[in-house]
Amino acid sequence: MIEFTELQGPHSGENLAAAVEACLLELDLVPKLLSITGDNAGNNETMVFDLHRRLLARIELQGKRETELHFQGLDSYIRCLGHILNLIVKDILRSLGSGSRAEADQACDSLGNGGSFATESALGKLRILALWVQRSPQRRQRWKEVCRINNMHDKYIQYDVDTRWNSTYRMIQDGLNAEKQISKFLQLQTEFPAFTTADWSRLKQLKMVLSKFDEFTSEISKNAPQISMALPIYYDLHELLHDASDRCGPFSELDLDLVAAVKQGLKKYQKYYTFMDESDIYYTTTVLDPRIKGDLILKELSDGDAGKDIVGTIRLLLHEKYHPMPTLSASTAPQESPAPTGRSTIGSRLFQRLHSQGQSQVSDIDKYLDSPLEYTSIADNNDPMWLCKWWNRHRYDYPQMAAAARDYLAIPASEVAVERLFNRGRDVLGIRRQSMNSDSLRMLMLLDDNYRNGVIEQIVSTET
Repeated sequence: MIEFTELQGPHSGENLAAAVEACLLELDLVPKLLSITGDNAGNNETMVFDLHRRLLARIELQGKRETELHFQGLDSYIRCLGHILNLIVKDILRSLGSGSRAEADQACDSLGNGGSFATESALGKLRILALWVQRSPQRRQRWKEVCRINNMHDKYIQYDVDTRWNSTYRMIQDGLNAEKQISKFLQLQTEFPAFTTADWSRLKQLKMVLSKFDEFTSEISKNAPQISMALPIYYDLHELLHDASDRCGPFSELDLDLVAAVKQGLKKYQKYYTFMDESDIYYTTTVLDPRIKGDLILKELSDGDAGKDIVGTIRLLLHEKYHPMPTLSASTAPQESPAPTGRSTIGSRLFQRLHSQGQSQVSDIDKYLDSPLEYTSIADNNDPMWLCKWWNRHRYDYPQMAAAARDYLAIPASEVAVERLFNRGRDVLGIRRQSMNSDSLRMLMLLDDNYRNGVIEQIVSTET
């Protein structure tokens, strides 16, 4: 599995394919490559397509079969779920006229010159206010004084970042929490228009819609997010967007313009749901969670035979890729033991023959898929490593499925981890280290990662 960030410029997709191929060859990972996770830039699709073409040509030159290459091009391309959530929310906010940082700066400049700004969006007004207060030391001090006099919390409203939608959600939260502070502060201002009751109502409705997106974003931004949760997130997101579009349940009183904005987000969702639905990887990883298996697919796709067809297809694919192996239990798992000594007896030969017959080539795929769901406690569900621990405990009960779990459950559903890595790389390659070569940067990043994960400390303690 690979995560990457895209290159820019003409032919960047082909150039990136060449770079990834070189990396795979250097690390001898071509036969092990199963999928690539990247954002939704068009040149990334070109890269995936061109990389698959290159690897197929290399396989043919080596006289190997195409089936030996696990990577299947666009069918193995996992689009970053975090980026998809961001694109959906951006379409919703854009439809509401929420504005941008540049527009907020222009509005603040206009206010500073004695003018005004033109926006009917409650969110746009909140964005301008957050920036307007923090742009002036005098206004920041006035905010603190107003809050102190009225015995209220004096936290500034967090200004959102254009490239991170959930910072907009944080700004709305801060604004709603500071409703009284804002009202008191604006009573002393003549430049900035007051927030109306309709403005506050609109912000509360918007927060209700975005809260679920924030939950999804937090889930896939964990240090160890599971790709098996990607399909449930897609299904939950489908329900959320349709309920809001149809004004059902908690969204029954949603304003019509907000309903129209959600419908714009639904169009973006449907585009990427189609990509997800065309990939077997999402369904396979869901089935590999013993708490879910195929039940979620059968429930969500209960109309017709679509759900049954998908589960049946995944079953067949697993049978084709993972061949039967001797069935072992944890108690009979291979253990280090001294080699037997002495001559073979009649009893030992008999037992050996019977035991070898008992370890026949039996598939455990059907056994796993047809067994009941695993029911877990709240503590288990909150453990981000529970799924890996479960497969580690049952690797001898289901050796074929455990092999599939090792392959598929390591696939990242989003680019969050690699984005964090690039941010740390920017810290290493600072203003005084511009001439550092790539090998030195790689070594420092590896050392930094091992230190953060406690590997270096373990080595030191072992040597001492």
